[in-house]
Amino acid sequence: MCMSEVRTGAERYFASRHKNAEYHAAYVQAKAEIDSIDAVVREVQERQQALGFDLDDLATRAGVPRRELRRLLSPQRRAARFKTVTAVAAALGLAIRLEQVDHTVEPLAAAVS
Repeated sequence: MCMSEVRTGAERYFASRHKNAEYHAAYVQAKAEIDSIDAVVREVQERQQALGFDLDDLATRAGVPRRELRRLLSPQRRAARFKTVTAVAAALGLAIRLEQVDHTVEPLAAAVS
């Protein structure tokens, strides 16, 4: 057995959980949400640094309380309000846009029938 095949107990446990279709679907959805949030936060932080804004500068320019900005940028990311995200993006000269990432979401009519 080569070293790349050695797995921890946690890795084996989660691999077995992914065999359950419901668990796997929930995992894929949660991962997509987390990845999207991470991408937004990364973009905000990169632009903030490129423009040389500290938290106070950005909070003032965005018209949001500093604590709301910290909430958005903290590693825990405790549910920043969308209004805060859009205000911060605008203050950095950025826009929020949605893009389709896959075709796995069924229209409501197909999901109900």
